Order: sequence, then structure tokens, then C-alpha cells
Amino acid sequence: MAATSALRGYVLPDVPGCPAPMVDRAITVGAREWCDLTQTIRETVSISTVVGTQGYAVVPASGYDIARVFSVAYDDTALSPLADSNLQAKLDATGGVPKSYWMEGNTLYFDLVPQSVVTVLVEVAIKPQIDSPTIPDALASGEPSLAVACRAKRELMMSKAAWGDPQMAQFFEGEFQRLARNTVNTDIRNLTNAPLRGKAVFA
Repeated sequence: MAATSALRGYVLPDVPGCPAPMVDRAITVGAREWCDLTQTIRETVSISTVVGTQGYAVVPASGYDIARVFSVAYDDTALSPLADSNLQAKLDATGGVPKSYWMEGNTLYFDLVPQSVVTVLVEVAIKPQIDSPTIPDALASGEPSLAVACRAKRELMMSKAAWGDPQMAQFFEGEFQRLARNTVNTDIRNLTNAPLRGKAVFA
């Protein structure tokens, strides 16, 4: 983990006079948005089922929130996500081997109540909590660090304070979106060999 203050040097020259705590919070906002858009910071959460229990807390690493659930494997079997509109039709409180799951907040629910103890692996994209003093190491260098700094500058420049500059804020927002799009498109190409897309696809 890297301290949010590690990116101050990228931000402060463009917002002279802005207090450091405000800069740090804006960096955290930028890091959270980067994680939301690119979903590049991921981890796998391991859960052990309890017989007769349908819901389980999915707890990411300390200081992180869940941005998205990518997959759920129940005893090495991939489960299908349930859409909200299908919940009532597919819910079954009886016991059995689950075939589907859904999330409410950070709680994972199965369509059938487990009747044995198995390992469940939940792959999630994560993002720093809004009050976190740290960001992932991967966001502290290279293009991700520049993108996070751009988003932080946009956040601060929308202010009516002395360092505010709505026109430059728009420029930095564009740079943030461009860098995020490049990352998403590169990820898609690496995973699928698909051609680069003209517009980012954010799930």
C-alpha cells in the first residue's frame, strides 16, 4: 500500500495554496474512480460455508470496498449471478447445492441453502475506502498515478477557492477518462485478442 500523500507532488503545483488534507482526499476520490472504471485492482475472497446458512459477508482487504463481483466458485463450480428481477422467481429456501448467487451490499446469498461445508471463492474488484490514507501500490506509479492525479486536480479545480479553474478541471477530467479508456481497452485486448475499441466499455 502507498500513502495518498505520495501523489501530492503531481497535484499541488496545479492547485497552489490548497491544503494537503484536501489534496489527499481528492487523491482518494481519484483512486476510487479509477478502480470503479478500470476494475484492475482485484482480489479473491475465500469463504467457508456453514450448513443451513444462506447469506455470507464478503470482506475484502482492510481499507477497501467492493467495486464489483466478477465470479463466485462454489466448491470449484462456477455459479451464475441472479438479476434482481428474477430473485422472487428463483429463490428457494430449501437445502441443496447452490447454482446461483446474488449480492445485497457486501452480503452474498445463494439460491439454495448449503447443506455441507465447502470453500467458496469470490473474485472481486476493490477500491480504497473514502477515508483511507493509502491507495494500492499499483496506483502510485506509471499511468495509473497520472490518471489519479488528473482526477484529483479535476475535483479540486471545480472549487470556487483561489485554486479553482473549471476550464482546466474539464481538461484534467478528459485526461483521466482517456487514460482509463486506454487501460480498459488494453485489458480487453489482452484477454480476448479483440481489436481496440474506440470507446471504453465500463461494466
